[in-house]
Amino acid sequence: MSRINNNTGVPLHGFIDLGGRWYSRTDPNSSNAANGFNEKAIDFYLTPELGQRIRSLMEIALETSEYGQSPGIDFERLQVGYVVSDSLTIWLGRFHTPYGYWNTAFHHGPQIQTSIQRPKFLGFEDTYGMMPAHTVGVWGSGREAVGDGHITYDVSVGNSPRILTGGGPGGGGQLDMNLLGSNNHDVSTLLNLGYEFGGALDGLKLGVHAMRWRTTDDLSPPDTTNVRFVGAYGVYTENDWEVLSEYYKFNDTNISAGGTNHQSWAAYAQIGHAFGRFTPYVRWEAALTDPADNYFGNLAPPIGASYRRDTGGIRYDLMSNTALKFEGNRTEYLDRGLNSYNEYRFQVAVRF
Repeated sequence: MSRINNNTGVPLHGFIDLGGRWYSRTDPNSSNAANGFNEKAIDFYLTPELGQRIRSLMEIALETSEYGQSPGIDFERLQVGYVVSDSLTIWLGRFHTPYGYWNTAFHHGPQIQTSIQRPKFLGFEDTYGMMPAHTVGVWGSGREAVGDGHITYDVSVGNSPRILTGGGPGGGGQLDMNLLGSNNHDVSTLLNLGYEFGGALDGLKLGVHAMRWRTTDDLSPPDTTNVRFVGAYGVYTENDWEVLSEYYKFNDTNISAGGTNHQSWAAYAQIGHAFGRFTPYVRWEAALTDPADNYFGNLAPPIGASYRRDTGGIRYDLMSNTALKFEGNRTEYLDRGLNSYNEYRFQVAVRF
């Protein structure tokens, strides 16, 4: 008697990122590099079913960095979760750090986000963001019905990131999420609370977030800093509108510099509206960082520097899984003697 095998294996999905970029000024010590066309990444996204309560997520990217010409392989996310109840799932592994909204709503497949680029300060570690976009640790998340809407929450504990001196552009430092344990034997902690409105305000979410970690670099002697931020965010994603905003207020203590305190902030606001297949959008973003703070000061100058960026673009959905985007920005650095520049990009973003 023949048997039917219903096991079709693990469904494979992914994203393709192709395009080009041109700059008004090329400066190896700034946050721009070569002009021309590029093959940016192919991103594989898998969610194997391991059991009734067991969830898993794997994201593997073959990509080129903003500064390199050779592709590399990254396990962008590798996490296993256990569904305790409808209002709690516990994840273990490498995940997107659940602060704000953008970092968990949009992953490495750019087809799902309206713009080509993320806000600069929210960039991934290997594209020289100034915050830990990934965490290796434990993450609990869930939502609970309250009134017409839902309360959402995220709590995480993980390895504190480090700064790799010489890992960034111009020989400066670059963030590393410490895959095999914290080099300073410390942990990062995070809390994110939000409320998703229902009824007439359906599509609106407001939230607050806070995070703390200790960063040690590889200088001799090393600089050690307790980094802390609190902030808020708000999003509206209904009636063809996309309104996104986030704010971060940093209060850092440089332990290796006698316990001195330094304050900085970063924020963005993005507005877009869909007209059929076309979605024009604009974004304002800025970061005002204290260069005397060991954390921001030891990052590569274009990563940790104060800046302002104004962005405008348009997205056209060729099909439901393929988007063509055009984007331009003006980036002005506010300290450290870095050159400001204009940047123009186009992108073909595919989901399969």
